[in-house]
Amino acid sequence: MLITGTVPKVFSVAMLPQLSVLLTVFFLRELYRQRFLLDWRKEWGLHWRAGLLYLAKWPYMFLALYDVISRRESPYVITKKVKDTSEKNMLLWTNILIATFIGTAWGIGILYETITNSVLHICALTIVLVSLALIASGYWRFPKPYDKRLRGKSTASAMLCSEEHATTN
Repeated sequence: MLITGTVPKVFSVAMLPQLSVLLTVFFLRELYRQRFLLDWRKEWGLHWRAGLLYLAKWPYMFLALYDVISRRESPYVITKKVKDTSEKNMLLWTNILIATFIGTAWGIGILYETITNSVLHICALTIVLVSLALIASGYWRFPKPYDKRLRGKSTASAMLCSEEHATTN
């Protein structure tokens, strides 16, 4: 689509009202689902971090699908509870590939002036920016996954202790 400029009718401005209705229904469904959370008064809302994680882990879901289709059996690996510095580039290569591929196709479409649809420009820009943000998130500093000082403390005092630890580091 980006190179040839051939765009299905779904990528038109005329589809935005229908798309907004669909997104509203999805959001209302999410609010209904949240009624069944353990502490819904504190946990309700837009969980954008979970959505970002869902986007970030797509390569691993694709590899898992490949394992299922190829009937490859591997043992279950327990998730590490300590920070691993070797996984710093976990999101780097797949998202560099995506940003490069979409950016190149987009650039070719702009160079040959084949893209006449503004929604296609917005989609391409969004994909490239999200890929770059996911790459950058690999270099953000996060607190340790497990802090022994927080063991046995209440939630409020644990959060206070965590904030103090973040400001001292």
